[in-house]
Formats: sequence, structure tokens, C-alpha cells
Amino acid sequence: MPPFLSDTPWRTLAPAPSPFALDQAALDPRCPPILSPGLARELIGTGLLERLAGLGQPTEVGHDHDHHHDHDNHDHEHPEIIVDPVPRPVEGSALRVFVVDVSGSAGEQEVLAELTDGAVLDAALFEGREVTLFATANGAELGSVGMRLRGVDEDGQRILTARTLDDAEPYALGGDTSGDFLRGAEVGEGIYDLDWIAFEGAGGTGARLERFGIEFTVADIPPPPEEPPAPDNPFENGVLTEYTSGSDDGSGFNIDLDFIGADWTVEIQDAFIAAAEFLSAAIIGDVPSHTFGGETIDDLAINVILEPIDGRGSVLGFAGPRNIDGATFMPYRGEATFDTADVDSLNASGQLDDVVVHEFFHVLGFGTLFSFFDLYDDATERYTGGFGTAMYNEEFASVAAGDPGSLSGIPMQPGGGHFDEGSFDEELNTPTFNGTTFISDMSFAVLEDIGWDTYLDNPFDPTDLAGPAPGAIEDYAFL
Repeated sequence: MPPFLSDTPWRTLAPAPSPFALDQAALDPRCPPILSPGLARELIGTGLLERLAGLGQPTEVGHDHDHHHDHDNHDHEHPEIIVDPVPRPVEGSALRVFVVDVSGSAGEQEVLAELTDGAVLDAALFEGREVTLFATANGAELGSVGMRLRGVDEDGQRILTARTLDDAEPYALGGDTSGDFLRGAEVGEGIYDLDWIAFEGAGGTGARLERFGIEFTVADIPPPPEEPPAPDNPFENGVLTEYTSGSDDGSGFNIDLDFIGADWTVEIQDAFIAAAEFLSAAIIGDVPSHTFGGETIDDLAINVILEPIDGRGSVLGFAGPRNIDGATFMPYRGEATFDTADVDSLNASGQLDDVVVHEFFHVLGFGTLFSFFDLYDDATERYTGGFGTAMYNEEFASVAAGDPGSLSGIPMQPGGGHFDEGSFDEELNTPTFNGTTFISDMSFAVLEDIGWDTYLDNPFDPTDLAGPAPGAIEDYAFL
């Protein structure tokens, strides 16, 4: 394998002025354009340029700007150099150049990247490695290839210089033995120029077939931001038999849904899951777990049932608690039934999740457990909980302004199961579903009075937690 063209090994050099400036100063401006000034300077004195004499129509290269060249004067200080000004085309495309880690032996050395003009390589790719460059002829028949690599840092200081003349493929900047790359160097951040000339004969002899150069950059490239993980698809295996909303680790508020009935579809279950996740986001306080039927419930289990009720329209569903804690009277099991005649049309209109949230409120105790907490006055038909009443006067100030009894409670439907339809109309927890609806902070203030810790800041509870409201509440949007 031919040696390097100079005694400078493939190594990092001490900082020096820009090599581009040095090259221009050292070479006569009459150097033909086919040979870059930098590469010509590297080759002068090696004997390679002298071996190019007679290859084509002569072009003179000299080193004395004021001296006239006489072809018959053999006593000239420098020999006459004759080069071919136009390279002959190579069969096939240009050389392909690669970066390789020289550790290991042939067959084990890792190719890190292919170099192209303008490429930007991450400095992390070279960290802790010694690398070299090699080129393949890509099907072209070449006698030899001369290569030179130069690198400068961001201040223009030289950080690397290496060169070689190689007769056999792969043409390796650090030398190789049958593809076992011998020498490498550590490569740091900077801008690198790689120039090469392909010759027809060995040792840089014969016609020049190709001259080419590329520039590449090694830089510290920050890693791209991590893509958020794809949301879990609960329906990966089709219709579910159960689902748990909330956090996977059991913190916060979780709802276990058990789907009962034969008419479930993925689309219908998706609305129930959306409703459960909505409530798990709105209720932020954890409650003690319970055991039922040999299974642990954290925090609320709801049997959701699809069955005929009364045909299309009229009653859409009904729900309530089934098991309550003996000390707190808060439910830990409930049941919600929905009419099979209505769920498809409600889901098609995007309103099924609204109806489901309404019924789940009844499971949580809205209108079903007020008597356990002394929160309803039959005589005045008002909800009397402190936080719910305060929120009524704040959130529905215009309604409260026309209500002489606003400070004593929230107007309710007879029996106390729902907010008064005439006063609150499209609020979700009125008895009639109007097709468009919203859920108020007042509804969640009622849950706070029962004992559920929601996103609201409850002034009546010194140990209360508070947090951001789910978007559908914050924006007063439909669920």
C-alpha cells in the first residue's frame, strides 16, 4: 500500500492560521484551475506533479510571478509542470466516501456514515472513537486516488490535516490491509474539506480521470424532542368487558367500568370511557379502597348496562349508588343503565358522553345521597350545601339576583334529584337533556359538599386540594 505523501501522520495538528490562506499565499496564481491551489501545494515536491508531464496540452505552472518561462531553458529553478486542464470522465458516478471506526479488525469495523457535500454530522457520532475515511470507486476503473483532508474549527484554526495516495480500493486515508483500516484520529467539531484526484495509472500516473471535493461539518446537534408516546388503544382487541380510568398507578381518582349487555360496540364504549376519564381528571382526590366480591375497588366501580327501557326518546338512562361507605356515606359501587334504543343516535350526534356524565353524577351521589348529608330541604326545594350555594351565587349571579332565597340554597326540581330546569336550562344536571349542554362549577361544588375533592378550591374545607380544570369545564364547552 503506498505511503502517505508526507511525513505528517493521520493526527491532530497544533492550531495554525487558516490552511486556505496559507495555500493561496504559497502557490503561484497561474496554477491551472483544474488543480486546487491547496492540493497542488501538497503535491509539489513529492514527484507526483513531475510524473504528470506530457499527459495533454501543456499548461505552465511557475513560482516566480515576474519570470518568463522559456521551454528551452532547462536551467530554470523549478521544472516545467504539464497537466491536463480538463479531466476525462470516469466510468460510472463519482467516488463514494465513508467514515469508519478503525477499532477491531476487517469485517468488524463499523461504518458510521457516508459523506456527501454539505453533510452535517453529529459530534456525538465520533465521541470516544478513532475514525478514518475511505472511498470506493462505485464501479469505475481507477489506477490510483490521491486524497487530502483538512479541518478547521469555528475560529478558522487548523485542527486536522491528512493525505494519502492509494492504488487499490478501498482508498483509505489512513491506509488499510485488505479492508482492515489501520490508522484513525479523533474528529472534533469543525468544518472539513476533502479533495481527491483519480488517476488512470498507479502511483498518480496516467491521465487524470476525476477531481472532486466535498465539504462537511461536524457539530454538536441537540437530540430531537422526544415524541410523546402513542396513546394506549383500549380497543386493540375489540369490544371491552372492563376499563379503568385515571392513572395507571392507582393515584388520583379511578373509575372501574364493567360493561354488561350484548349490544356494546367500540364506538359506544368509547363515549363511556371519555366520560369516565373526564371525571377522573375533574376529581383529583384519592379515597380509601374497598373490597367487594373478593376484588379491590379503587376508587369507584360502576356497572354500565345496555338494555331496553322505554323505546326511542323519553328516558335515556338512570343511575345511582349501590354500595356506600358506612362511615363517610360516600359510594364505592354504582350502576348506570342506558336505553339500547337511544345510545346509537346519541353517539352519532356526539351527545352520548354528555348523558353518561349526567348519570355518573347520580352514581357519585348527586340527587341520590343528599339525604345522607342533609343537603336538601324538601320544604323549600333547595339544595343547601355551603359550597354549592356559594358557587350558585357567584357563577349564576344574574339568576341569583332575581331569586330572593339565593343565599339559602340552589333551586331544585321537586324531590331534589336535579337542578331546577327553569333556572338553569342547559346545565348538564337539569332533568331534561336539551341537545346542547354545559357543565358548571356549581355541579362540582355540590360534589365537594358530598366529600369528593375536585379541581375547585373549596373555602369550606381547610384540607382541600385544587388543580386545573379539565378543558371542557374551563372553556364551558360541550363534553
